[in-house]
Amino acid sequence: MKPQLRIMGQDTGGPPPTGHVFWQTGFRPFFLAAGVHGVLFVPAWLLLLGGQLPLRPALGLLPWHAHEMLFGFTLAVIAAFLLTAGMVWTGRVTARGPALMGLVALWVASRVLNLTPYLLGAAVVSVALPVLLAVTIARPVIAAKSTRNLPFIPLLLAMAAAEAALYAEAAGLLTSARGPAEWVALDVAATMIVIVGGRIVPMFTKNATGAEIRGANLLDQAAPWSLVALMAAHAATLPSPVTAALALAAGAINLLRMRGWGTRSSLAQPFVAVLHAGYAGLALGLLVEGALSFTPQASLHLGRHVMAIGGVAMLCLGMMTRVTLGHTGRPLHPPRGSAALYGLLLVAMFTRAAALLVPDLATPLLWVTGSAFILSFAGYLALYARFLVAPRADGKPG
Repeated sequence: MKPQLRIMGQDTGGPPPTGHVFWQTGFRPFFLAAGVHGVLFVPAWLLLLGGQLPLRPALGLLPWHAHEMLFGFTLAVIAAFLLTAGMVWTGRVTARGPALMGLVALWVASRVLNLTPYLLGAAVVSVALPVLLAVTIARPVIAAKSTRNLPFIPLLLAMAAAEAALYAEAAGLLTSARGPAEWVALDVAATMIVIVGGRIVPMFTKNATGAEIRGANLLDQAAPWSLVALMAAHAATLPSPVTAALALAAGAINLLRMRGWGTRSSLAQPFVAVLHAGYAGLALGLLVEGALSFTPQASLHLGRHVMAIGGVAMLCLGMMTRVTLGHTGRPLHPPRGSAALYGLLLVAMFTRAAALLVPDLATPLLWVTGSAFILSFAGYLALYARFLVAPRADGKPG
């Protein structure tokens, strides 16, 4: 297994960075943006749901909720990781200074416009972000002939296409069953996580615990393709038996893939265990989705919420905490209280699932879910935001 993610600070082949350190690498502003989004989005959603917030989201209420989780929070974390790791992979600059500011400005503008009734403006600004992010990543990856990382470019473009489809559905230009565009976007995010997770989770586990890591070549190769197949099925709105079989297969492949990753050894170190929990949560969500594909719509969404909160959000938070320390030149010893942040996301996942299964208790359970989610990312900001705005502890640039 060849490690692909190293600590920043090496030569990136460009001119020495100038200006405030905050704008020198993508993880700093985009991790901060993701943390702030996690704190502000959920209460806004709950207030909109209850009619206490007099705003008219351009997409409509439920599509706006899905859009913000996928293209607000999740895309911010993806941008943070790819802009930073892309410099490590290629030895070239991805975006810093004004270019990075422009990407962040687009992200902020999308959040604002999507709370207004101006659908076209929101669509143009929002879809531009993953497209420009793909271009930004493509330039150094292609120049460095980093073929192993080329798949991220079409995946970002697929995410842009799914976002465009979501706006087209809202405008009445595209008709489909409820959910395909946002489901495709979640599949794209999951595919990226499966690719990255297969590289970093075993490596970080070995580095932290000394556990013997065993690869599973066939499963490693099949894991991302299983998500691509599911993504294509959702995009084509194939019948439930097909999507159910593909979801079950993807869940099983990704769960079995973890057998040699030293999960048991990671349990004593929450900083590592959270990555295993998130990857397993992703696989579990796929299995639940496949198993419940023939049940009422509310139950069908159970798997997607397990996948989104227990998988995607958990892995995002795990990477945010680890990368924030490692890429600011600090020891990989998480601040006291970090484990509680991961536990709060587990609470959010279980209560959100319970809200779908017990409709009579949905309202109070949604408030518990929202509170746990907010506290988790408020805790991240309280413990880690100071590192994002401060120079590297080891004196290196980046």
